Amino acid sequence: MQQMSEICIFSAPSIILTIEVGVGKTTVPMLLLQSSIQATVKDWSSQLSVDSHVCLEVAYYNNTLALWEPLIEPVETTKGGKTSLLPWELSLQVETSPPVDDSMSDVLMSSMVSDTSATTPKSLMTINITSKEILPISVTKTCLDVLKQLGASFTDAIYKPTEQMMQQMPQFILKNDTGLSITLLLNDSDFKVWLCELLCNKLKVLLY
Repeated sequence: MQQMSEICIFSAPSIILTIEVGVGKTTVPMLLLQSSIQATVKDWSSQLSVDSHVCLEVAYYNNTLALWEPLIEPVETTKGGKTSLLPWELSLQVETSPPVDDSMSDVLMSSMVSDTSATTPKSLMTINITSKEILPISVTKTCLDVLKQLGASFTDAIYKPTEQMMQQMPQFILKNDTGLSITLLLNDSDFKVWLCELLCNKLKVLLY
């Protein structure tokens, strides 16, 4: 029975991820990740083959200078006499050897036993992770401060909830700004009065 071929092509030309932290009522950017992914996967049910490429750039925000500074810098390349800056690229290739039947496996094992100088058989799966360029990481004191602040912000968000998060809030707030008296009939409803406030001769009813 002929094995059907399989193929999956995944392409993401631009992926941008910005990590921000909250400072008061505003947010401050911390890290910026720009990436692109191109991958081709074939015959995953029988003889897996993968060819993928990932381009990556990472920058951190220098709040003092109000600009982005590179953490993983672009790579300078020269082609056709022209110099350009390209994102650092990582390649991944996976190759699977064709299956060997039992008879061939027995012959191979017997030949290896009889001849100690026999060559090592080809591996069942080969995974190659390569990059043509050195990973250009630039770490400065400002970068370490940004990473430290980012880690502290995540820790506070997980283990130290703010007062607003801890305070019980009503589901609905009804404000009477009409200047007229109103009557709420809640006996036959699912709503209950949580709190009533009178501010500047205006009634605010909080319901839950």
